[in-house]
Amino acid sequence: MYLVSIIVPNFNHSIYLEKRLNSIFSQDFINYELIILDDASSDDSDIVIKKLIENKSNITYIRNDTNSGSTFKQWNKGISIAKGKYIWIAESDDYAENNFLSVLTSYLEENSQVSLIYCQSHLVSEGTITNNILNWTNDLSKDLWLKDFCLVGKDAVLHYWIHKNILINASSALFKKNVYLEYVEGNENFKLCGDWYTWISMMRDHNLMFCSQSLNFYRRHDNTVTHSLGRKILVKKEIQDIHLMCLKHFCSSKKDFEVLEGAFYNNWKSYISFYGKKKYLSQYIKSLSFFKFPKKTWLIKFTMKITKEKLNG
Repeated sequence: MYLVSIIVPNFNHSIYLEKRLNSIFSQDFINYELIILDDASSDDSDIVIKKLIENKSNITYIRNDTNSGSTFKQWNKGISIAKGKYIWIAESDDYAENNFLSVLTSYLEENSQVSLIYCQSHLVSEGTITNNILNWTNDLSKDLWLKDFCLVGKDAVLHYWIHKNILINASSALFKKNVYLEYVEGNENFKLCGDWYTWISMMRDHNLMFCSQSLNFYRRHDNTVTHSLGRKILVKKEIQDIHLMCLKHFCSSKKDFEVLEGAFYNNWKSYISFYGKKKYLSQYIKSLSFFKFPKKTWLIKFTMKITKEKLNG
């Protein structure tokens, strides 16, 4: 059995494939299989992939005849045929240091309660390495992500993940296949936040580890789907679904419930304020059917709170 199954989902990233695959082939860790899933690309990805994997072993290449329409369908397809103990979703436009697998697998092998580990990432923009992505988590903690850490899954969720997705690039993560198969269900229903939902699902009864070494290169594109205005409203809906999942699986005390309430309020407030002052009322009315409030009293509390904030602001 392979220790790691590397899954490379690809759609129209032919220009990045050589760097992506070569960063896999150059890993100093060899106990892996490679599964490449092309989602009916319309560019020359098929030609590029076949050329790059020629004469290579331990590779499965599957090309869809029609586009699946879902990143997470492709993830699940790859994981369903994976033979490894651990899974690396290596996005086709990213790349990695050659010790990525050797470092992260050693952490997982030594920590049986950890279901997922991820590392710090370099940010790549227009082919230039610009920085790491510490700025993304600075509003949660300016110190935590400066060093390696291990957190109980529930603490990782209620202190950090419930507020924002702290693992924004799947390529930086390595996780246990058996935990994914046991706890992750329904991520195919998400258009934009399925990764966030997936990571939190894997925290049930397990722990999170972070490696502060920048072993991953995350390519950020200006046309990233979550940047478009029309999809930002959908993000609010999917965040709500994530919060409701957190309520079901991670809230066992009054304090936990208060944390969830605060996160739920911030998402609701963002929805109300999305189009500016002129549409507060119409957005408020829409929110009555858009949001599923865990407690009916929340709507009253939220209404009073946002009214007070607007009057004082």
